[in-house]
Amino acid sequence: MFEKRDESGYQQATTNSADSGKGKLLWILGAVSVAFGLVLVFTACVVVAILLLLGPIIGNVFSNVVVNLETPSRQNVEATAEPTDIKTAEAESTGEVKATKVKTPEPTKVKTPKAKPTKAKTPKFEMPDIEGPDGESTSEIPDIEGKATVDESDLTAEDYYEQGQAAYDEGDYQGAVENYTKAIELAPKEADAYIGRGDAYYLLHEYEKAVTDYSKAISLVPDDKHAYAYRGDANAALENYKEALADYSKAIELDPEYPYAYVGRGVAYSESKDYPKALADLNKAIELDSQNQYSYYSRGNVYAKTGKYESAMADFDKALELDEEYVSAYNSKCWYGSLLGHAKEALKDCEEAVTLRPDDEAIRDSRGLARALNGDYKGAIADFQFYVDQIKTDKQFESYRVKREAWIADLKANKNPFDDVTLKELLTE
Repeated sequence: MFEKRDESGYQQATTNSADSGKGKLLWILGAVSVAFGLVLVFTACVVVAILLLLGPIIGNVFSNVVVNLETPSRQNVEATAEPTDIKTAEAESTGEVKATKVKTPEPTKVKTPKAKPTKAKTPKFEMPDIEGPDGESTSEIPDIEGKATVDESDLTAEDYYEQGQAAYDEGDYQGAVENYTKAIELAPKEADAYIGRGDAYYLLHEYEKAVTDYSKAISLVPDDKHAYAYRGDANAALENYKEALADYSKAIELDPEYPYAYVGRGVAYSESKDYPKALADLNKAIELDSQNQYSYYSRGNVYAKTGKYESAMADFDKALELDEEYVSAYNSKCWYGSLLGHAKEALKDCEEAVTLRPDDEAIRDSRGLARALNGDYKGAIADFQFYVDQIKTDKQFESYRVKREAWIADLKANKNPFDDVTLKELLTE
């Protein structure tokens, strides 16, 4: 007989075998999970390590990208900005504005009795820009004393011209002559250099040389009104009034509204004792330019020489209104006021003039006259002696020296040398 299958037993055996397989499977899965977890932990550690090492580099790269996106580079700005815009921005940010050359007005003469006028220079050349130590561009010549030397072979005619201009403005007229001469050697057909040197010669009292230089400038530029007017000044200083009048007239022909030439010609007419024509020219000069103190001063001198005291003083006062330190006007009030019977009032104007220019021999001469007429012989002697000492080597003033020495002798003898005839003669000295 067959043994009956115990299905329940079968069923029990099958269950035990399944349970045993399931446990093994769970164990394998657990092992795999642990291994996988260890791999994840290891990977995470590696990733963290990499981030720690590369983090700063990545951060910098990211920052640069952001900056580049937000702000253009300096190179790009410099490449695209106009140079003038950059200079303007720098000037606005620093509050500094680069100085530019400004052409000066017409030269104004400052004349005192028995003394030459002085003229203001007008620049002709433009100074090339020089890069300063801070990179800024400047037209000023740097102070290089004790720091470096300049190779003169690198200097141009314009450089020498500018150096001549600078020396002239500082009152170094001999230095101006030397620099203008070098400019002429390099550019012999540059008229302005001859005019500049002529101006310097004029103020060195070398009037013949001034005439020569102005004449050369005229030969180069025949229609230069300034050259004719300035040559007129030099001829007038040489007392060549006929030539001076011709020069001023030519300047006026070139420019009928040139007040400087009218003033010069008016003064030349006055020195020639042609007072009506002198007044006509000076009136014209004032009509063209009512703000020029020299025109009023010159007309005041003409009025004084013709005995018109009130008109003269009014013009001198107008000149002082335009320039309260116009020493020539004080000097004329002193000189002509004394000659026209107002020595007491004139003395205060004499003192003003001496205060402003104590070493000017013409001013001291004028005060000497006022002091003598006010009875201060000792003071008058001191002033006249100062005048004599200053002009004794200048042949142009030889007659003045002789006359003052005679006054000094009379005053030392307690004698007043100024009678009515002498005073009248001095009006036109």
